[in-house]
Amino acid sequence: MKNIWILILGLVLGAWLARPVLAFEPVNDCVIENFDSQIELKADSSAEITETLGVNCGVLQNKHGIFRILPNKAPDRAAGARPYTPIKLRSITDLNGTPYHYERSVNYPDNIITWKIGDPDRTISGINGYVIKYRISNVVIPSDNGNALYLNLNGSFWELPTNNFSATVKLPDGITQEDTNLKLYSGGFGELTNSLAIASWAQDGKSFTVTATEIPTRTGITIWAEFPTGLVSLYQPSWWFLYGRYLYWLAMLALIWFGWRTWKQYGQDPRFRGSIVVEYDPPKDLSPMEAGLLNAYGNLNPLFISATIIDLAVRGYLKIEEVKKEGWLGGKDWKLILLKADVSELKAFESKLLTDLFGDNLTIGTEKSLADQKNSFYLKLPGIRKLAYENIKSFFDSRGLVWQILFLVLGVLMFVSSVPLAIIFSSFSFGTTLGVSGIVWLIFGFLMSKRTQLGSETLYQLRGFQLYMRRAETYRMRFYEKENIFERYLPYAIVFGLTGIWAKAFAKMYQEKHSTIYVPAWYVVTAGSHFSIDNFASHLNSLSANMASTLASSPHSSGSGGGGFSGGGAGGGGGGSW
Repeated sequence: MKNIWILILGLVLGAWLARPVLAFEPVNDCVIENFDSQIELKADSSAEITETLGVNCGVLQNKHGIFRILPNKAPDRAAGARPYTPIKLRSITDLNGTPYHYERSVNYPDNIITWKIGDPDRTISGINGYVIKYRISNVVIPSDNGNALYLNLNGSFWELPTNNFSATVKLPDGITQEDTNLKLYSGGFGELTNSLAIASWAQDGKSFTVTATEIPTRTGITIWAEFPTGLVSLYQPSWWFLYGRYLYWLAMLALIWFGWRTWKQYGQDPRFRGSIVVEYDPPKDLSPMEAGLLNAYGNLNPLFISATIIDLAVRGYLKIEEVKKEGWLGGKDWKLILLKADVSELKAFESKLLTDLFGDNLTIGTEKSLADQKNSFYLKLPGIRKLAYENIKSFFDSRGLVWQILFLVLGVLMFVSSVPLAIIFSSFSFGTTLGVSGIVWLIFGFLMSKRTQLGSETLYQLRGFQLYMRRAETYRMRFYEKENIFERYLPYAIVFGLTGIWAKAFAKMYQEKHSTIYVPAWYVVTAGSHFSIDNFASHLNSLSANMASTLASSPHSSGSGGGGFSGGGAGGGGGGSW
């Protein structure tokens, strides 16, 4: 009985010792159990490659598949030429020929193509089979003694180890073992020796097989198979590949030229000769809002709203009071008080501004805090701008507006589609030129608004009025002749960004003429604060800036040569699991 147990134990131990020993197991990551590559070299220096991989992920969690990376330029140990090796994918399937879901991406700066294989909504386990078929061009290059097939068989940058590897290379007609000098390189990138791979020729000498076992991560096998010239035609880049990128740039220049010509015809304002003449009044009774829109090609700056509110205050429709801050961290605020409810003499946009601030039923004495308008009043701005623009639309050429919309839409489409189209056509130059053209067209789009002859003449007069406000002290007599000129023109100073200059000039000339202290009836400072003409400019700048930022704020506007080396040649790349 004892002998029987010894016999059984011996058989079990012998079976255990005789079991296949795998160097790598899926403990921390998946493992390539078998990597088989079938390579057929064509007479045009291309290679049709079929890679069959059996990948074991064991019981690892959250694994969906693998990714395969290939360079479309052959790497070099030195900073020399990197031959272009175009890659065309044929298919990615399982062992039964069922297509896999995959995503393709291109890293243009590093000349790398990646296929991410697998379904993000499904996980895998155990051994899964992947069959990847693709074509690589330009795998045969000139050598010292003829031509050479220079090909990385597996890839030097795999993140997964391989237990068993085999690659069979079928040569084209006319090339046999007798004509071929075969060298192997294996190891890390740049290795000049071979310690892993073994090559064996088929009996007919028309193909050879390279095998290896226990290949660690980031370890490649490269072949250098040299044969006489004339047996294979070297790769000839297409005319489009050599010169196509220049056509892209020419096309970009043509688009820019077209945009410039279109702007010259439909977007450039009529020119005026001569210097700007000083004007002492706003042209054609333009309100501050209308003057701002004319100057800004119809675009609404929130400061125009601030200027209009102050203009209404000066004209007696409302009063502005400073609100004392609460605590050290309290923010500065202002209170708006309605003084006049009759809006019959106001322009439509001014009337709408009042009702948007105080409500549809205007009641004298109604008070509104400026802070209460934050993150809500911005919804009213388009309506106010539209009504104000109606008053000055004769100043703008409608054809320029049409071209503006067209240029902006096409510019956005070109810019947004530049990256996807570059990937589809595998052309970095195409994507770059398309994106640059889109940006240029967007710029032309913003510049395409055109003023009419009347609009340009009015703008010319507006610039003259702006010049007067900038040099007010030079024209003292005009300043003294007009009553309340400082307050009447103050909203225009806000629109022009001249508040400080206008207030400083007024303070100096007011003190020369009056012995009393100027205090505006429409603006009330915080109780206990000292008011003077000298500091009034800072009050106004603070008020107008806070009005602009508060009334325009939205809930989303805040926040934040004779041989090779391991890893050289066409193909190769690497991959991993995900």
